[in-house]
Order: sequence, then structure tokens, then C-alpha cells
Amino acid sequence: MTNYTIAETYELPSLGKIYDSEINPVVTIKSMTTEQEQKRLAVTDYPYRMLCEIIDDCIVGDIGISSYDMCVGDYQFLLYKLRTVTYGSDYIMDVRCPYCGFTRKETVNLDELPPIKYTEEFNNYRRFTLPKTGVEIELNIQTPRMLDNVVNKAREFKAKFPGSSDPTLTYTIKYLIRTIDGKNPDPLKVEQWIKELPMADVNTIITYAEKMNNLIGIDTNLIIHCDVCGLYQDAQLSIGKEFFRPALNI
Repeated sequence: MTNYTIAETYELPSLGKIYDSEINPVVTIKSMTTEQEQKRLAVTDYPYRMLCEIIDDCIVGDIGISSYDMCVGDYQFLLYKLRTVTYGSDYIMDVRCPYCGFTRKETVNLDELPPIKYTEEFNNYRRFTLPKTGVEIELNIQTPRMLDNVVNKAREFKAKFPGSSDPTLTYTIKYLIRTIDGKNPDPLKVEQWIKELPMADVNTIITYAEKMNNLIGIDTNLIIHCDVCGLYQDAQLSIGKEFFRPALNI
């Protein structure tokens, strides 16, 4: 049968410069097929793994890394490009004006969203000293695998200890920390150490991690004009049902 698959080539926003091993930052990605759509619709406790498996299936050739172990920014970039290659760049989303309350359909061209590419500034946030304990922290790059692990570790803990406090913050910080004072954290002691951290130190870790991880990816900030009241609003692109199942105007 004729192969109708479409493919496009892109460069990862990280430029491949942030990983421990050498990877090819130039990625050719082909459109989704019925097989990948069936996988997307399947029920799973690991939503990031499912989407990353789809992305990996659609990457042409071996680039040296799974999207499951890429930084969240590279993963986000490939997810948007997969949608573009599969369905086109026009994405229709609902936008509600915060001034007059009118909700309208807005068409966003996904290919016009600018990539946030790696610069040396990224490295300024990987190591820092905590303000209260004086400990030096080195951060891991946050990956889709980590995000899945945090949710599932928290779920397992709550199932094992019903009525206990939500441990999501503890697990989030645990996966973010790569080294403490230059040493790998002791897996048997690090959770208790995190629980006893002053909140000023916790806030520092979260803030540095968010800053670092937001320096790579796609800029999804939008400025939208309301046709009713005539005012402009700042908005964030959100992934809705039209992202992977766009309506057809027929």
C-alpha cells in the first residue's frame, strides 16, 4: 500500500547540550497513525510515558535518547511538532475574556510559537546554596519520567498510609536533587532530610528548578484581542480536545 506518512525535521531547543551523553539534536518526526492514536486513547497510570512512547514511535531514526528522558522543554517541543506534522499548525482553542466574560474561538498557529533555545544562562541555575542550611544543591534536569514517578510514588504512599499527608512535594524535591554538597544523596535518608528542610530552602529549590526548566521549550504566551470589548489580554496556550482531535469544517 502507498505510504502517506508525512515527516518534518526540527532542532531540539536544548541543542542537545544539557544531557550527560551525546545526542543528535536534529530530529525528524513523522505523523501519527491509527496505531499511535489507539495508544493515546488507552487508559494508563503513566500519561507522560504513554505520550513519550508515541513520540518515540514517530521519531525517524535513533537520536540517542528517549523523549521520556529529555528535559520537559524538549518533550513539550516535540509534542507540539508531532501535532503540527499530524494535523497541521492551526489549533483552535476556547479563550474567555477576563474583562467582559465573552468566550470565543481563537486559532493559534503552533509553528509561530517561538522556541526557547538553550543559552549559557541555563547553567546558572543548576548549582546554588540554600539560604538556611548552607547546603550546596545540584539539580537534575526535570524529565517526563520524573513527573510520572512523582505522581505514582505519591499514589503508592497514600495507598499504603491512608489518611497521611500528601507526600508529592517531598517526592518532587527528591527527584529534582542530583547532589547535596557534591555527593549523591543517600536514598535511605534523603526523604527524611527533605521533610526537615526549612521552607525557605524548599522554596529556593523549587524556584531554581522552575527557572532552569523554563529556559528551554516553547513560548506559549499569547496576546489575544477580544472582538467584543476591544481589549487585549495575556493568555497561555492550553491543550484541549482540539489538540489531538481537531474538528473538521465540513
